[in-house]
Amino acid sequence: MSCTPNGCANCGTEEGGGCGTEEESQPVGTVEDVGAVMNLLPLNTLIEEARQFWKEEDMEIPSKKQLWELYFNTMAKKLAGDTAANLKPLIEVFEIDGSKTFIDLCKALYRADITGHKIAWTHKYCGNDRQKFISLCRYPNSDLAKHIDNEILVYSAVNGRDAKLTGITLSEAISSDEPPVITKRTKVDKITQKQPEKVESTKAP
Repeated sequence: MSCTPNGCANCGTEEGGGCGTEEESQPVGTVEDVGAVMNLLPLNTLIEEARQFWKEEDMEIPSKKQLWELYFNTMAKKLAGDTAANLKPLIEVFEIDGSKTFIDLCKALYRADITGHKIAWTHKYCGNDRQKFISLCRYPNSDLAKHIDNEILVYSAVNGRDAKLTGITLSEAISSDEPPVITKRTKVDKITQKQPEKVESTKAP
């Protein structure tokens, strides 16, 4: 069962941190325990439950605020991974535009399959403009798709990865801690093959 600070989408619990299902009605545990459970949930489940249960007034209650921040942090990492350049646009939206816009952005990113390094590439394509980034993620166009495809090709060429053009997620070809935006292609002038080493004769003179 997956529970938010305001209830559970599975059992219908409206308030409290626990699940109302009788056989599952055990203490939630520590924040670390809750975080571990969240990490096991599909990203779409986290997003939909956040959209259903989040309330603005929760951020004024320390215990609920802590849980929601953990919830949002889990969503962001599932979308972007641990790479700072990929997380930065999401953090900016959360800190400046608030939780509601952040949740809606996560939904848009998931729906458009803009995950992992594609988040940073999209942010750069928008000139690092936060509002343009939010708008384009909600309504992606063919120009953005071409830009991302080109970045994937360049990234694959530079890093020697067998990256696909579509359906790329953080757990696939482009997951890396390296800088996500590649601006230069590697150039190979020639391939040198290793010459066989000479074997000295061991025969007596």
